Amino acid sequence: MPPEQLRQAARAFAEAYRERFEHYRASVLWHDEDQLEVRFKVKGISLRAELTLAPREITVKMEVPLAFRLFRSRAIKAIEEEVRPWLDGAQSEPR
Repeated sequence: MPPEQLRQAARAFAEAYRERFEHYRASVLWHDEDQLEVRFKVKGISLRAELTLAPREITVKMEVPLAFRLFRSRAIKAIEEEVRPWLDGAQSEPR
């Protein structure tokens, strides 16, 4: 997928994610055009994940407080499952 198409898909995902999970105080912060941070709050604990857009992959890095470490892989998987449909949809659009 061309870089600009990937960025558009990521922007669409980020906005939909923020709206869908606003009850978790979800927010999205773009550090630059290829790196964004999603934040949310669960049971009073603030969590954040960084997504880095690269030509052939999206890297997800998430720091989790010790009490939530058992749920880290589940949280990353949930983010990946949220991003995948946006990427698949963008990839199937005519260029």
